[in-house]
Amino acid sequence: KQLKIFYDREGHSNFKRTITEADVVGMTEDQAKELKTLSWWTCRQRKFKRRGELEQYKILLLNRLNFNWDPHAGPGPEKWLKNYQHLKDFKAKYGHVKVPLKYAENKLGSWLKTQITQYRNAKEGRQPCLS
Repeated sequence: KQLKIFYDREGHSNFKRTITEADVVGMTEDQAKELKTLSWWTCRQRKFKRRGELEQYKILLLNRLNFNWDPHAGPGPEKWLKNYQHLKDFKAKYGHVKVPLKYAENKLGSWLKTQITQYRNAKEGRQPCLS
C-alpha cells in the first residue's frame, strides 16, 4: 500500500538497495524515513522473488507499478527524461546550462556532469550509452 501511494505521487517505484545521507538531502525526516523504508522493503521483495518465495499475485501487483526487479539495470528512461526537463527549466530560468555541480535543488549538476562524462566516453569508444 505504501509503495502504491509513493508510485501515484512520484510516478515510479524504483529504489536503490541502500539509501545514503546524500540521497535524503533536502528531505523532511518523514520523507527520508519513507524512502529508507520502501528501499528496504523493495529489496526484500526482490530477494523473495529470486528465491521463488514471492506469491504470483504479489509479483503481478508490483508489475502494475512498473516495479524494477533488477535495480542494477538502471532507472529507465523516465528518470533521464525528468532530469532533461529539469535542465530545460534551468536554461529557461537562467539562460544557460552551466549548472553548478552542487546545485542542490534536484541534483541536476551531478546528473549533467555524468551525462557529459558518458558522452565523452562514448565518443572515445569507452562506454556505449547515456543514462
